Amino acid sequence: MDIFTDIDYRLNTKNKDIKLSLNAEAINNSIRNILLTPKYSVPGNPEFGSNLGDVLFEQMDEVTFILIEQIVRTEIERWEHRILLNAVNISYNKDYQQVIAKLNYTIIATNEIESTNIKLGV
Repeated sequence: MDIFTDIDYRLNTKNKDIKLSLNAEAINNSIRNILLTPKYSVPGNPEFGSNLGDVLFEQMDEVTFILIEQIVRTEIERWEHRILLNAVNISYNKDYQQVIAKLNYTIIATNEIESTNIKLGV
């Protein structure tokens, strides 16, 4: 049974149309949108999003990882009320210069545990 739906703005490769996201995929899209949308970029809702862009180009060290984790936790808990965030792990791939946030969460309505990886920045 589908509980949550969302629009996935990535094009469907078969018919070149947008597609529908369901359940955990819809929540993962919401999380991605929250983290990758800069604050003050949504007209009428300037507080939506995160300030991750402000820290992603800092030196990648333990302090920066802790700051990124705090931002991720704060914004997900503020905007995504369908889940309980269980864990946030931040990693950095030097070869590709990518920061990756691995989130583990529980969907409140179904008590299912899910996880997602979000590439932050570059």
